[in-house]
Amino acid sequence: MAEYNDAFESRHSVEVSLYAGELDSDLNQQGFSDEDTKHYSLAYQYQFNSGFYTGIGYLDGESGSLSPIDDLFGGDELLYDAVFITGGYRHALSARHALFADISALRYDANLLLNGAPSISENGTGFGLALGWRYQLGNHIGLKFGLDKIQLNSDFDILSVGGGLSYRF
Repeated sequence: MAEYNDAFESRHSVEVSLYAGELDSDLNQQGFSDEDTKHYSLAYQYQFNSGFYTGIGYLDGESGSLSPIDDLFGGDELLYDAVFITGGYRHALSARHALFADISALRYDANLLLNGAPSISENGTGFGLALGWRYQLGNHIGLKFGLDKIQLNSDFDILSVGGGLSYRF
């Protein structure tokens, strides 16, 4: 197993990520038809060793078309935000490349708007899974690309792809 070069890494990092994907909903009978979603997250991570890490963060997202033009004509929207804790493992492929997998527990708030009017407002717990690739550029800057699955409750599953930028300190 390759080890990360300690000259490019420390135990603490902050990361901002952007994801876009598809929302799978069980609310079609109520008229909710949105399937596209986008969200961002801001997170802090602590690296225990060359493999295991933990973190905490904030996620904010919304469903709706990924095209700004389509957003002008649609009234259905899911707005969601969450605080999350993460645990994960990073498998180093070389001094700069690594694969990662993590699992998250979320405390979320979700608001469903149908034709612009509030329909469902709830909060609860959910979970997330992520798989992907990290690249450490140097100067404590890193990139992340991955696949992310979030389940807010039994009605909303979000599958998305995206990336992030991190700074290690």
